Amino acid sequence: MLVKHIFQLKYNHLIEQKWNYLWKLFLIGLLIHVCMTFITTILEMLDLINGTHHPTAKNIRDENNAISLGVIFILSVIVHPTVEELSFRLFVTENSKKFSYGLALALSFILVLFYGLYELIDLNYEISFILMLTILALPIGFLIYKTVKYFNLSIDLRVIVIASSLLFALIHLNISSHQSSVAQYTIILTPYFLKGFVYSYARITMGFSYCILLHCMNNGFFFLINVLVK
Repeated sequence: MLVKHIFQLKYNHLIEQKWNYLWKLFLIGLLIHVCMTFITTILEMLDLINGTHHPTAKNIRDENNAISLGVIFILSVIVHPTVEELSFRLFVTENSKKFSYGLALALSFILVLFYGLYELIDLNYEISFILMLTILALPIGFLIYKTVKYFNLSIDLRVIVIASSLLFALIHLNISSHQSSVAQYTIILTPYFLKGFVYSYARITMGFSYCILLHCMNNGFFFLINVLVK
């Protein structure tokens, strides 16, 4: 009983410590977003970049039906963050198997998104996307894992974190699709690149479930903001 009690005290302390870090990381992510929103707003007013609007924010503003808003909430606050973290943060690890299949998910996500491969499955967009993502990732992950093991490749977390953040920014190109120069794209995608670092930090220091939770908290906050100002 004494051992169990000591274990619980230590475990609860660690959980409390992680929650404190989680809230700090959430505030850092929020600060990044606010600062970049301010900068992009000024640049839009000066006609240096074109208007940028997140498709989810537009969907929220266009919907007046509570059921539709509920569906958007589930997708944007739970489903999308979970799939994105599986695709872009699972491979932020020195574990060769998780790295291999996580990287396969990232590469598959890019292929499915930019080549419209989800259209090959005649179902709801999200279901088709996830199914095609899984179908591609399994064999690709197997090949990557076998390659890593065969050549005994080392995994450099610093390189992986940068790659993860770059890929995470890349999938948000649809937000900046009206831009015309590399500089404009860079400005719009910078907050997503920086948030990629924040999520990766949560992944490395606290665990994979916490980076998913952090992403869900971030999306939940902006979902609430868009509902309140619609």
